[in-house]
Amino acid sequence: MVTEDDPEASAFIMEVRRGQRFLADAAIDSDQAGALFVDVFVREGATLRRVASAPPGVGAVDIEVREDADYILRVQPELFRSSTVALAVRTEPTLRIPVAGATASSVGSFFGAARDGGRRAHHGIDIFAARGTPVRAAAGGIVTSVGPNGLGGNTIWIYSTGGAVDPLPYVAGRASRGKARKTIRVESSSG
Repeated sequence: MVTEDDPEASAFIMEVRRGQRFLADAAIDSDQAGALFVDVFVREGATLRRVASAPPGVGAVDIEVREDADYILRVQPELFRSSTVALAVRTEPTLRIPVAGATASSVGSFFGAARDGGRRAHHGIDIFAARGTPVRAAAGGIVTSVGPNGLGGNTIWIYSTGGAVDPLPYVAGRASRGKARKTIRVESSSG
């Protein structure tokens, strides 16, 4: 039994990588009334830091992830109400693969792979495609360094002030399995 001193919420945790988008959409069943609160936190050691909240009446968040971390999604209905909530949570790359027709399976060499007999590490990913395949912008206003490597592929590098960054999550990394929806029942009532 839920009491006003012990309101309930549902929470979900996902490991998300820098360069991905974290998207969540929650909606109360149309037959029910009441507000819905959707918040996203990032785990920092033993504490949680709030990184986003859905605007009132919206129930959706869209976050561009800037650090590898566990992200926690909390969904809570208005106090003293019991609600059925449809929830969709997914991750996706923030940029598109800048080689026409390429997919995640076109990546054939990964960040950190040994180069020159182990004397250095690869600071990019290689996307393989037929010679002459068009290269496109990864996003509007984004310049991506792409150059032929002589093997019919293209190498993508991303650098930040801290040095080389793994580009795979930005263009093809571990997108979740789409837009599957889950219906949950959360209660926040005095009985």
